[in-house]
Amino acid sequence: MTRRVARAWALVALVALAGCSSGGPTLEQLDANKRGDGVAHHDVEALAESIPAAAAADAVTYYAGIFGTNTNGRIDVPGPSDPWIDAVLTFPQGVGSALALQTEAVPEGDPDVVPVLAASVPECTYLSSYDLDRFFSDGAWASSAWLCPETDQVVIAAWRI
Repeated sequence: MTRRVARAWALVALVALAGCSSGGPTLEQLDANKRGDGVAHHDVEALAESIPAAAAADAVTYYAGIFGTNTNGRIDVPGPSDPWIDAVLTFPQGVGSALALQTEAVPEGDPDVVPVLAASVPECTYLSSYDLDRFFSDGAWASSAWLCPETDQVVIAAWRI
């Protein structure tokens, strides 16, 4: 084989390998059914694009990704790309008590969010209600919300509908 032919085959092999690369972020399994990049995000405005009620928050910590599992190197997801967001939102003082009254929230279990968010979830007796869930939902996203009125924080698990 001539050098020219060998170089041509090497170029073809490189192009083929480059075409197999996704170029996107690497997703890791964050819990049994959620995949994400594992990076904590803190941009209130970006979160408010999906969850409008987040715009009133002073601070946010959230993780996002798609539903699915990684089996045999393939991602199995329930739909084309069903996104999720798990977040802790911190509101100005007094908002937690007002939300509890407005939404008639009652004691509820602990938030169901990805383990990497656990360090940001406050110790609390959480309150929840259908109206609280709706407050943090809109036409494109649904949320389960847990309120910690003592710290004016809300923990949400949201998914695109």
